[in-house]
Amino acid sequence: ILSPAVDERFPEKTLIRHLTRAVGPVLGVDAKQVAAAWHAGCEAQAEYQRKLQAETHRVLDRLAAENKPAFVLVGRPYNLYDTGLNVGLPRKIAEYGLPVIPSEGLGFRDDDIEPRYHNTYWNFAQRALAAVRRTSQAPNLYPIFLTNFGCGPDSFTLTYAERTVGRKPMLVLELDEHAADAGYVTRVEAFVDVVRELEARRLAGESPEASRTSSATVKGVLSRGDSGEKVGEEWKKRRIWIPPMHVFGTGFIAAVFRRNGIDARPLPVEDREAFEIGRKLSRGTECLPTAVTIGGLVKVLREQGADPRHEAFFMPTAEGPCRFGQYCTLHKLILEDLGWGDIEIVSPSSYNNYQGLPESVRRDMWTGILAADVLYKAVCKARPHEREPGSVDREAAVRQALLEGALESGRDWEPVLRDAVEALAALRGDGPPRPLVGVVGEIYVRCNGYSNGEVIRAIEAAGGEGWLAPIGEWILYTSEMARREARTGTNTFNPIEMAVTVLKDGFLRREEHRIYKLAGPFLADRHEPPVREVIDTGTKYIPEEFAGEAVITMGRAMLFARHGASMVVNCAPFGCMPGTLTSSCLQEVQAHTGVPMVSMFYDGDLDINGRIASYLANLPRPRDAARPPAASRRDDRTLWS
Repeated sequence: ILSPAVDERFPEKTLIRHLTRAVGPVLGVDAKQVAAAWHAGCEAQAEYQRKLQAETHRVLDRLAAENKPAFVLVGRPYNLYDTGLNVGLPRKIAEYGLPVIPSEGLGFRDDDIEPRYHNTYWNFAQRALAAVRRTSQAPNLYPIFLTNFGCGPDSFTLTYAERTVGRKPMLVLELDEHAADAGYVTRVEAFVDVVRELEARRLAGESPEASRTSSATVKGVLSRGDSGEKVGEEWKKRRIWIPPMHVFGTGFIAAVFRRNGIDARPLPVEDREAFEIGRKLSRGTECLPTAVTIGGLVKVLREQGADPRHEAFFMPTAEGPCRFGQYCTLHKLILEDLGWGDIEIVSPSSYNNYQGLPESVRRDMWTGILAADVLYKAVCKARPHEREPGSVDREAAVRQALLEGALESGRDWEPVLRDAVEALAALRGDGPPRPLVGVVGEIYVRCNGYSNGEVIRAIEAAGGEGWLAPIGEWILYTSEMARREARTGTNTFNPIEMAVTVLKDGFLRREEHRIYKLAGPFLADRHEPPVREVIDTGTKYIPEEFAGEAVITMGRAMLFARHGASMVVNCAPFGCMPGTLTSSCLQEVQAHTGVPMVSMFYDGDLDINGRIASYLANLPRPRDAARPPAASRRDDRTLWS
């Protein structure tokens, strides 16, 4: 299998190098031959696109002159053109007597996408939204959107497309291996009847209702390339709500905001009511954090009778491939539907290390995140062995309040964290050893107690001890990728940008080492591996160029297994794109290491953590644990804590 990283954002020289490295040794070609082939392929593709678009516009001009309708098929190329996947639907639709035009023939222009969807970073999703918008603006064209069951990007793209097309009808056909041909044909027939009726009214001079297409931007979003000054300071004057991503981290981040003069409040951990609110307000096919975060916010604001003009919501963003970067856009649409469009959404981006926030806030947030990670590690190590049930949780609550107070007031918080770890360590008894279970996966689901059904407590109840991959891992990963981007990425090398990025990355790493040292000997065996090692380990399965959490999920899971964890739990929302990839790859890791890799897909409706108890119950105990085969014995021993 030849699988080069082909990313057309790369400079051509970089792209050719990737191609040559992947195919050169196998095909016996050098970089010059690869470059020539690449140029020839690009020219052939461009010529095809020119011919296709010319023919398409010739047909469109004729249809407009004759005042005749047509269908525009929207979707990914493999859905539009593969007659196996689409069960021949384009031909079947054409048999009803109306022309069928592939959206690719319309061409693509950046300004075809509404400004509010500027961060729709998937290429095919961009083209689909552009096609739907152009179709909605032509009175005689009607879109038919071909999608797939469980398609991650389309869980958001379809919502955007429906809002773009407004009151104009659009048919959505979801393809999967179970649907029968007759079911699709029935829906097509109904859609054809609707279109013919509308066309009859249009030709009779009746004006259909205008589209509700809007071009408003998402107010308050800080995204790629933006700065705090560009967006303005208005959000700092509001009360800003922070989703409950982490049992300690959310409160610490809110305290950091307050220390810097911004009224911030942590949202309470979601419950069933918040989840149901979020599901009703969203499409329902988005990943779980989409629903629970907006549901938690709406629930609190309704309970308080809040004035939207005085509220803000902290929801960072990204630029893919994970769906997380779409949350802020969809949340804004939902709030507008509720009549709360005045709520500002503050969305610093991982692309630029969350620039746009005040520098003091960014710096102190990192401190708060690390303190939260350390405190939670101490809880996870002490609680399974506590002498008195509940004592660790009670002590942790006290220490959490003390740390929040210190972070907010600006007092020296380091002794408070040191004392907290020592107090928790003193509550750990000398019970029998427990198997250590590493927890990796999608960052919100693995850290949020409601989303994962309290997976750490489930591990403890089943006789294990949990080690949660920390929030800080993601911050260090984005910093490492920014440093890589400055050195070899899509932009021209900029020595000043590189120097600044290296300095900031160095600060993050130094702070991590310093704060983990505060935990002393109790957490000496709970330090995290360098993020570069995590990435390099994960690239055995996931290319580094495929940016996002998949590579660090793989890398951290493999390092847990390599360093002696008895089991690894991979947490992800149901339908998660990176989670689906890592779940498959981790089966091979399990086969090689003998360490169970348990992938858990959560949807908010069902407690599935009972599987963890089954796996833990079948782990070999220390006295009968067999040595792994010599071929896989590289630190794969079972670790009992």
